[in-house]
Amino acid sequence: MSKQQIFKLGYDEVLAALKHQDEKVNRTLTALAFLTVAGVALYTQLRPKVQDPPASPVRFNDAGPEVPAVMFVIFLVAVAFALLSALAATGPAGRVRFSNPPDDREDERSLLYHASIGRMRSKQWNEYLGWEEANLVDKLGENFHRETRRLARRVEYKIARARESGAFVQIAILALALLGIFQVSGLCASTRWCIAAWLLTVALLAPLWEIVPMCVHRLDRPWERWWYAPYVVLAVPVGTSIWMLHFAPDWPWEALGYALFTVLLSRLATLHPKAAIGLLPIAAITGAILLYVIHR
Repeated sequence: MSKQQIFKLGYDEVLAALKHQDEKVNRTLTALAFLTVAGVALYTQLRPKVQDPPASPVRFNDAGPEVPAVMFVIFLVAVAFALLSALAATGPAGRVRFSNPPDDREDERSLLYHASIGRMRSKQWNEYLGWEEANLVDKLGENFHRETRRLARRVEYKIARARESGAFVQIAILALALLGIFQVSGLCASTRWCIAAWLLTVALLAPLWEIVPMCVHRLDRPWERWWYAPYVVLAVPVGTSIWMLHFAPDWPWEALGYALFTVLLSRLATLHPKAAIGLLPIAAITGAILLYVIHR
């Protein structure tokens, strides 16, 4: 097998991964469209009508804004960020410049990359017609090698943006669920809060539960040193959020906000090790400050 064939195999695999990520982004955009319609319909349909008997809407600390309205705003903001991240996954807009870069050097010419081919003069492109077949095969092998690296970086970029979008989609779904819980009639305040607290508890424990399939199915390498360290740090804000949700009756809305904050940061921490190093300690320190203020 020649070098050109070997690099062609790698190129095909990376190109398939790129197309797969594009399909995932398209599915995310479709889900966001349906989610937006569902959210608007739910908020408008569950609002008390004029002819309905007067009801006492759930408010923050009995004096602030209505909780369903705030949840709807959070839902819209989360959907907007999810949509922006999904659209960004289609690819960066590109660097702003005043002219096209020169493509006269031989090592910048490519038989595969559309931008390189488009920038070549007709004479330069037609020169390949006079090349020997062996030289063309070597050139194509070099191009496959270079373009595989280029496409692999685009795949990594798309994965990061897709994870960002997924994190905000989860917040949008939680906000929509909380909107329905606090907006629906027929439930007392304690029942509504109990349902909301357990919903958020499940969402908070989801990242920690993901360790189990990773270890059982060997999806990662848990035997590596410090593999578990990020989850130890994550357990601090998760535990703080759960304790506040269930055992801090005087701080219900602060617990709800901190729980959503923790869910978002825990999902964004999957983007890159640098993101985990920056976000997880922030969530843990914020939780420690809240605990200090509550017990003060």
